[in-house]
Amino acid sequence: MKKKGMILFSTFLMLAAAAVGGTLAYFTNTDAAKKTFTVGSVAIELYEHKVEKKTDASGHAIWEYVLNGDSKIEVIENRYDGIYPGAVLPKDPTIRNTGENPAYVRMKVTLSNAVAWKESVVSHDLSSIFGGHDETKWTRAAVIENRDEDTITYVYNYNGILAESAETGALFTSINIPTLFDNAEMSAIGGNGGEFTMNISAEAIQATGFNSAGDAFAALTQQQSNPVPA
Repeated sequence: MKKKGMILFSTFLMLAAAAVGGTLAYFTNTDAAKKTFTVGSVAIELYEHKVEKKTDASGHAIWEYVLNGDSKIEVIENRYDGIYPGAVLPKDPTIRNTGENPAYVRMKVTLSNAVAWKESVVSHDLSSIFGGHDETKWTRAAVIENRDEDTITYVYNYNGILAESAETGALFTSINIPTLFDNAEMSAIGGNGGEFTMNISAEAIQATGFNSAGDAFAALTQQQSNPVPA
């Protein structure tokens, strides 16, 4: 019998503002309850749609979006229990620009138990578990491994500038658990607690003053590494 596990997906937000000319100003206000950060006239929302677990005609667990009438319900977190090899988990992280200015935006996807994941999908790029990823809209900018925390983070820049009130569309539409995973591999990716996490964060920086998303986020990364003294 294939081992089942649990996965917790959560979303976080971070924003930054930049002055004309590329001088970065990085000051934030925090709403702990919503896990969001807002800066001046730069504001975004990171959301996905609520899913629920059901059973198909064969008795297998499946996950489907929850509807309110004809509309999906926006949430910042979904939890999946009883996952198994071959499970397809609907997930559609999306950024919405709620600020007053166009912005460059990006997402960071961080997986726990990275070593186990990499060993289990050794012949594939680990990001292949992201179903429905649109490479015409998103560019993978970096892969960051943290051996101390046993995590791996994929950084995706949105291609182009996100206008006011616009949305990026989903970074991907599902997480696909490899069909060929066996008990040992399912146990490994679940870790000691029998679960793994996927944390997604979103960052935005005002587009004015930068020629590209790469330039904008390079400045943001530099500022995060060398914050302005209070």
